[in-house]
Amino acid sequence: AAFELRARVRRWLAPRTCARAPRPGCAAEPSDPLAGLEGGRFTDVRPLGSGSYGAVFDCLDARRGRRVALKVLACEAAAAHDARARFLREVYALQAVRSPHLCELLDAGDDGGRLWFTSELVPGPTLAAYVRDRGPLDDAQTTELVLALARALCALERAGLVHRDLKPANVILRDGRVDRATLVDFGIAKRPLDHALTSTDMLMGTPGYMAPEYVAGAAPDRRADLFSLGAVGRFAATGEDPHPGMDPTKLLLLMGRVRLSLPAALDSQLRRVLRRLLELTPGRRHASANLVVAELRLVRAALARRPVAAMGPPA
Repeated sequence: AAFELRARVRRWLAPRTCARAPRPGCAAEPSDPLAGLEGGRFTDVRPLGSGSYGAVFDCLDARRGRRVALKVLACEAAAAHDARARFLREVYALQAVRSPHLCELLDAGDDGGRLWFTSELVPGPTLAAYVRDRGPLDDAQTTELVLALARALCALERAGLVHRDLKPANVILRDGRVDRATLVDFGIAKRPLDHALTSTDMLMGTPGYMAPEYVAGAAPDRRADLFSLGAVGRFAATGEDPHPGMDPTKLLLLMGRVRLSLPAALDSQLRRVLRRLLELTPGRRHASANLVVAELRLVRAALARRPVAAMGPPA
C-alpha cells in the first residue's frame, strides 16, 4: 500500500504536458495573447497568472464597459479532450453558484476553438500576499476570514460542488477586507460522484492544503473542503504554510499521519473550531459548512466583547 501511495504522489508531482498537437489555426501564442479574440473585444491586457491549461488576464471588456478577469484555454491544450472538458466544467461550476464570497461568472464563449470565459475582477490582494506583507491575522480577523470562506462553501454545498483547491493564493480579500474574502479558481471543482475527468491515480489540489483522504484515493466530498478551510485558517493565524520547506513528496505522505499544530495563543473557541476542521478522519470534522458558520458566529460574538484590531478599511 505504501508503494502504491508513493507512486501516486510521484505521478501527481511529475510535470504534465499535452501529448496531442495544437488545433489548426492555434499555433504559437502571438505577442498579444488575446489578438483577434471576439473581434478585439478585450483590450488593455494585463497578465494575472497561468496554469497547466489556461491563462488569466485583467482586461477591459469593450462590450460590458468594465474591467474583467478573462480566462482563455491555452493553445497547446486546446486539442486535448480532458483540458477542454475541465475548462467547461469550471464554467458550469461558476454558473451554478451565487455568493458574495464567490466570484461571479459574466460571459463565456468559443471563438474558433479558443474557449474563454470572463468573471468579475475582484479588487484586492490574495490572502497569501496580504499575510506576507502584513503578518498573521489576529483572532477576530481570522474568525471573520474563516466565516466568510465557510459561507462560500455553503453555496458550493447547495450546488453539490467541491472546490478541491482552497488555499491562500485562491482567496482574494475584496477591498482588502478579511470579512469580504472571496474564493476564486474553480479549475478543479467537481461534484462528488463525478469521476469522468480524474483518473484513480491522479491527485488534485495543493500539498498541505488538500485533505489527507485525497492522497489515499478517496472520492472528494464537502468534508475535504472543510479540511482545506481549517488549513487556510491556520495559515492566516500563523503566517506559515503547513510544514514549510518540506519536500512535496514527504509532505503528501505525512499529511495522513500528522495533525497540524495550532498556536497556543489562539483564542480557545477559535482553536476548537479549527482543530475539528483539521481532523485527519473526515467523519470527525463538521458535517457541513453550515455548522462551521454557526460555531464561528458564536466565536465572533465572544470576541466582540473584548477590544480587537480593525478588520480593514470601511466599506
